Amino acid sequence: MKKILFYNIDLARFEVYRNIANKFNIETNLLCDENLEMTLEELFKRRIENIPNLDDQPPMMFMQEISQEELAELLQKFQDEGVGFDGIKVMRTEVNESWKLVDVIHETRKEHEAVQKFMTLRQMLQTCNELDMSKLNELEKEEFKGAVIEAYIVVNCWTWDDNEVDSALHRLKQVLGNIKID
Repeated sequence: MKKILFYNIDLARFEVYRNIANKFNIETNLLCDENLEMTLEELFKRRIENIPNLDDQPPMMFMQEISQEELAELLQKFQDEGVGFDGIKVMRTEVNESWKLVDVIHETRKEHEAVQKFMTLRQMLQTCNELDMSKLNELEKEEFKGAVIEAYIVVNCWTWDDNEVDSALHRLKQVLGNIKID
């Protein structure tokens, strides 16, 4: 059965999401902090009607049996209704279905933050392609090339190791900050 579980969404917004999802024959439920110790498998089997405890958690959408095309169409409908969903989206898998909700949230947030850093690094690397290196002195050129090569390796190896991404980001920011272009 197609189903979406929402977490950390206010009730009014949830009702709009529910009405739109119903048009797609997708069942929706609203999770709250009381559900944190339950597994995804348990949560997808139950009907849950709790008002969420809104805190510093980002909004989250947990999905089951929803295709990429259906998700894209659904998100567009949310946007068209003025309630776009810009939170974290998680698909139920064989790996995560036995995890407690609190663990899924924790791991998903870590992964989301890592992806955001990775995307920032990739964007910075693309911006470096537009720089005119002819105005740099030899030391600046060498430092710049080294930082770009490190970032290029991390980006093209799709390394999700936080330390490598952080190191490449830090080095590239530092080098770019030290370059004086008139």
